[in-house]
Amino acid sequence: MSTEELKRIACKAIDDNAAKLNGVSQEIWSKPELAFEEVEAHKLLTEFLTDQGFENVEKSFLMKTGFRARAGNPDHQRHVAILCEYDALPEIGHACGHNLIAEAGVGAAIGVLAAIKAGARGRVSVFGTPAEEGGGGKLPFIEKGLFNDVDAAMMVHPCFFDSFKHEFLSIKRIQATFHGKASHAAASPWEGINALDAAVTAYTSISALRQQMHPKWKVHGIISDGGVKPNIIPERSQIEYYLRTPTEVEMKTLEMKIRNCIEGAALTANCTVEIKQLQPSYKNMVFNDVLVNLFSENAKELGLIGEEFDPSKPTGSTDMGNVSHVVPSIHPMYAIPTKAFNHTREFTDDAGKEYSQAPTILQAKAMAMTAIDLFENPKLLPTIREDFENYLHQVKQKRGWGFTPNFDYLIKEGTFVEGGLLGSYATVTIPSHWTIATGMYQESHGVVGRQMYDPRINETLTITADSSKSSFWFNNGTSGGGGEPIWVTNERQGGLSGVMHWIGLDVELHGFLPTRQEKFNIDMATGHKETIDKLINWLIDENPINLGLLYISQPDKFGHFYGPTSIEVLNEIIRLDDIVGYLIERLKEEDLYDSINLIITSDHGMTDSSKEKLIVLEDYLDSMKYVSINNSPIIHITPLEGVEADEIIKNLSSVKHIKVWKKEDIPSEFHYKFNERIMPILLTADLNWNIVKTRREYNKWCKFTIFYRKNIRSSLLFIYFL
Repeated sequence: MSTEELKRIACKAIDDNAAKLNGVSQEIWSKPELAFEEVEAHKLLTEFLTDQGFENVEKSFLMKTGFRARAGNPDHQRHVAILCEYDALPEIGHACGHNLIAEAGVGAAIGVLAAIKAGARGRVSVFGTPAEEGGGGKLPFIEKGLFNDVDAAMMVHPCFFDSFKHEFLSIKRIQATFHGKASHAAASPWEGINALDAAVTAYTSISALRQQMHPKWKVHGIISDGGVKPNIIPERSQIEYYLRTPTEVEMKTLEMKIRNCIEGAALTANCTVEIKQLQPSYKNMVFNDVLVNLFSENAKELGLIGEEFDPSKPTGSTDMGNVSHVVPSIHPMYAIPTKAFNHTREFTDDAGKEYSQAPTILQAKAMAMTAIDLFENPKLLPTIREDFENYLHQVKQKRGWGFTPNFDYLIKEGTFVEGGLLGSYATVTIPSHWTIATGMYQESHGVVGRQMYDPRINETLTITADSSKSSFWFNNGTSGGGGEPIWVTNERQGGLSGVMHWIGLDVELHGFLPTRQEKFNIDMATGHKETIDKLINWLIDENPINLGLLYISQPDKFGHFYGPTSIEVLNEIIRLDDIVGYLIERLKEEDLYDSINLIITSDHGMTDSSKEKLIVLEDYLDSMKYVSINNSPIIHITPLEGVEADEIIKNLSSVKHIKVWKKEDIPSEFHYKFNERIMPILLTADLNWNIVKTRREYNKWCKFTIFYRKNIRSSLLFIYFL
C-alpha cells in the first residue's frame, strides 16, 4: 500500500473519532488537575486508547499518572513516540491548553494505529507524561531509557500563532534561604543579623547584573519570605528565581553569576545561605530541521501554513526540550482562535471552546502523516539523525558568552581536536600521564595502574607523589625495560627539560633527570600564576629549557568530588581559562609566544555516577578466594591458590553493568594484556557505573565521578618549546 493511501487511512480514522476526541478534551478541560495529580485525565486517556484498539496500555507507568501505550510489529525497526500532556495550572486551569495537547496526541496515535493495521511498517509509542508545569514528567522516561530505541518524538502545543519551529529556553529554578539572628528591632538591633538585608541585597545585585546580561537571558524572582514582624530582626529570608537561557552552556554561565550575587549578599549581611534547586531543570529545545520540514509539508497538505522561524516570538520552557537532547524531536506551536497569551484566564476559556477543535484535529493528522512518512521512507531517518547529531555537536562546541575566551583564542589561533582525544586504557591519571610522556601504551611502558603487582619481585606498589622511591617500577615496566619519557629523550639529545607536578619526573632513567623540576604539590598543582611565572623563568634563564611540561590537577579534582557538570567544575574551568590567559600574556611579554609550540590536552575524561550505580563485589565473590588491586572502574583480580579463574568469572558472569575478561581475552584494541603486571582477571564497569569491593566501601561512598575514555580539555597542560 502506498504512503499516500496510508495517510488517507490515518486521517479518516481521526475524522471518524473527532467527536470522541472532543469529548476527551472537554472532560480534561472541565476537571483541571495539577502536576502529578492528573488521576481523572490518566484514567480517561488510558481507557480511550484501550477502546481504540491499543492492546498494550500500561497504566501508572513510571509514575502514578504516567502511561505508555504501544502498537506495531516489534520486528519493525522504525519507531515513533507521540507525547501527551494533561496537567493544569493552579487556580487558572488549562491556561496552557494541555487538554488540547492530550487530544492531539491520542488523535495522532489512533491515526497511526489505523495505518499500522493497514500495513505501515513501524511502531508507535504513546507516552503519557504528567506534570509538565514544573514537575518534569518526561524526565523519568528519559532516565529509564524509554527513548533509546525511538527514532523521532513529537507533540504539538496550542497558542495564538502557527510556528512549526519555535524556540524554547533552558530553565533552572533556584531558591536561596538566608539565615541570620533574631533580635528586637528597636531595643537591641545590634544583637541581630538581618537575613532580609541579605535577600534585598541579592535582589538588587541581580537587578544590577541585568545590564550585563545577554538580551536573550531571562531572570525573574521574588522575595518569598521576608520575616515575621517589623519589630523582629528577620532571622530567615528566602528568595526564588527562575533563570532562562537559549542554551545549556549559557545557563551554566548565568547560574554562576546569579550564585555569586547571592553568596556575595550573604557575606555582606554576615549571614549564611543555602542554595538549592527547585523542581527539575528543563533544557532548551533542539531544532531538527529535517523533521520540522517534513511536518511542515504534511501540514501544508492540510492547509496549514507555519510562520517563518522568529526567535523574538513569546517563549517559555518545556521538558520536551530535555527529550529533544536525546532523540530528534519536534514541538510545533499551532494557533487556536484566540488573541490571548498562554497562562492567562482568557486562554483557559478559549482552550475549552468548540472552535479550538478543528485546528487541534488538523495537528493530530499532521503528526500521524509525519509518522507514516518516517515508517515508509527508510532514507529519511539517517538524514534526521545526522541533522540531530550535527546540531548537538555544534551545541557542545559552543563556548557561550565569554565563557572561556582564552581557550577560544588558542583554538582560533591554532588547531583544535573536535570531540576530544581518545585516552589510553586504563583511563586513570598516573598511567595516562606516563603514556603521554613516553608515547607508549600501558602494556608497553608497564605503569598499568596507581597500584601494581609485579610477580617478578612478588611486590605490590601504590605510586605516590615521591616517585623516586619507585624507580624499579618505572625502569622495568616490562621484561625488556620501561618507557622513556620525552624529557629524558630531550636531555639525551642535548636539550634542557623542565617538568612540574608530573608523577615520575624524579625517577632517574638511563642516568638522566630533567634539568629543572618541581615535584607534585597538591596545593600548587591546581594551577596558579606563581607556577606559570616559574615556568616562564625557566624559559628565560641564562640556560633556558627547550621543553616544558606542566600538570594542572583541576578540574579533575573537583570533577571527582562534585561531578563533571557541576557548578564547581564550571567555576574551575573559568578560573583555568584565566590562568591560560596569564600564560599567553607572559609568553607575549617575553617575546616567546610566536617561537614555541603550545599544546593543551588532558589525560582522561569523566562521566557522572551515583550511589545507585555501584556494584559491590562481596555480594558476588568470597573475598577469601582472591586478591585485587586498583579501584573502579578497572579492577585487577588474582585467584588465590586452589581457586580457578573460571570459578570467579562464572560468579561474575550474571552481574549487570560490568565486563569480565581473562587476561588473554582482553580486547586487543585496549593494548592492555601483554604485561606481567596485568593480573589474570580484569573487571571494567560500564559507563556511569562504579565497582566497590566491600559493603563497607559502599556505605562510605560519596558523590564522585568515574573515568571515561573520552577526554575533556583543561585537565592537563603540556608545553613543548622549540
